[in-house]
Amino acid sequence: MSPLTILAPTDAQLSYIASLCNDRGLEPPQAVASKQEASDIIDRILRREYDPDHYCYPFGWEQDLPFS
Repeated sequence: MSPLTILAPTDAQLSYIASLCNDRGLEPPQAVASKQEASDIIDRILRREYDPDHYCYPFGWEQDLPFS
C-alpha cells in the first residue's frame, strides 16, 4: 500500500480560480487545500454550483485572541 500523497494546488489553478471569481463577482475560497480541491472548485464555478461557504475552514485562532 502506498502512502497518501496530497499535491498542493498549482499557481495556474489558483490564478484561474481568482480570475473566475473576479469575473463572476464571487467570493474566492478562503483556502484551497489541494490540487484536487482546486479542480473541484473550478468545475463548480463553471457549472454555477460554487458555494464559497463550502470552502471555509475553521482555523480556530479567532477564538484564542485575549482581547476578543
